[in-house]
Formats: sequence, structure tokens, C-alpha cells
Amino acid sequence: MTDVGALFRTGQVAPVSGVYRFIESVDAECEPTPEAMKIPLSKGERFPPHRRCKGAVIWELTERA
Repeated sequence: MTDVGALFRTGQVAPVSGVYRFIESVDAECEPTPEAMKIPLSKGERFPPHRRCKGAVIWELTERA
């Protein structure tokens, strides 16, 4: 079972459906837009890169669906 607060990186597969929030950019100093701070993902979807910079991002599970 994946706990709320678990961290994931761009390219990994979401282990559970839920809401994930942006923690930090890994590859560049890019800040997300307010609407990109939280994303819904379904189990099995891949974590996306930063929308503007296209770099790797750290995501945190904030809410299980």
C-alpha cells in the first residue's frame, strides 16, 4: 500500500490513483504555474515532466482516490 506523502519522480508509474503535488524541479530552476501544482493521476499512468521546462520533477501523493 502506498502512503500519502510518498514521493515519485518524472517517468515513474503511479502506484495508486490520486492527487499528486509538485515538490521540486530536479533538472532546472523552474516553477510550475498554479494550476500545475497539483495533478490527478490514475494508477498506471506515468508521472509527467515539468510542463514548461520539460525537466524531471518530484511529485508527492497528497490524496488517494
